[in-house]
Amino acid sequence: MTKNKKKISPKSLLSLTEKRNIAIIIAIHNALNGSPKSKEDLKEKANDDLVELDLPLIEDVRTIEKGISTIETVLEIPINKTGSPRVYTYENKPVSLVHKLFKQAQLEYLITLYDILIGLDGLGLKNIKESVYSILSEKGFDKLEELKFFETDGVDHFPMIQIESHPNFEVFQQELFLDLFESIQQKVVLQVEHEQFNSQKEVLHFSPFLLKQYNKRWFLMGFDHEKSHTIHLGLERIKRVMKTEEVFNEAEYNMFFKEDYFEDFVGVTKITTEPLMTIKIKATNEQFNYIETKPIHQSQKLLREESPENYKVFTLEVIPNYELKAMLLSFGSSIEILEPESYRKEFVGELQKNIEAYK
Repeated sequence: MTKNKKKISPKSLLSLTEKRNIAIIIAIHNALNGSPKSKEDLKEKANDDLVELDLPLIEDVRTIEKGISTIETVLEIPINKTGSPRVYTYENKPVSLVHKLFKQAQLEYLITLYDILIGLDGLGLKNIKESVYSILSEKGFDKLEELKFFETDGVDHFPMIQIESHPNFEVFQQELFLDLFESIQQKVVLQVEHEQFNSQKEVLHFSPFLLKQYNKRWFLMGFDHEKSHTIHLGLERIKRVMKTEEVFNEAEYNMFFKEDYFEDFVGVTKITTEPLMTIKIKATNEQFNYIETKPIHQSQKLLREESPENYKVFTLEVIPNYELKAMLLSFGSSIEILEPESYRKEFVGELQKNIEAYK
């Protein structure tokens, strides 16, 4: 059931101007790592790179001046300016430009996140929003007040998106959410102290890949290095997280986070030992009207030839798991599992347990 989807490279999302600006910064940075250079020297070096990249050339040294200013103010790398005519070089050997650009990319992600959070409501997001605001304030982001204006202009604003409120999403989990978000960005391997439902605690050597919400809960999904397979952890069961010096490799990441990973099951539990199953279900018309507007799974298909006026028959092609069974049981007597027989018997067994509980 894997769909062929066109993958978009991050580079393809950059405009021509953005590509050119980045190329100029890199060219100036490389030149300043050597002997002192004049603005004309820097312009010549940048144009050599722009020719190779088939990008518009620099005609005015003011472009170089802007590049120098960006390196000093945005990337925070001090530049030594001496002589007449003035020449430029780094005062000290700078940190990696890639590292500096990554830090700037993080800032831009946080700005975007804050802008989005202004229009969201629910999940206790107010405290997350305040945490992001605090980080941006510490970084001296000069447009922060412009963003905050939309919240403090004296007008009552309704959120643009509303997510169902989650009363158990406490302050600790909100801070944890931001820490995990950053760890996923940086591909940092974690030591995670996790409390199981039987109150036993375990410490996992864990590569975090994804934060996912399902059924009013947030889950951290990733790779357990000791068990050598992917697992999911409820955020409310995570007691402590410690970052290690280790980073996980792309092979681990790609093994887990494939485009079709979530396509063949419901929820967050993928039972790799279970085969894909076609489940045939009968539902009352009233119940199916609801199921049709909120599909159980993307594979859901109505069998019109087997659906008389008073009920509907449809199929799901999924890997069975706990989340699917819980969802189907929640429909009560308004649905009936028809096939396969093995799953029907399993379902009947669950219903009989429910009946026994009331005797």
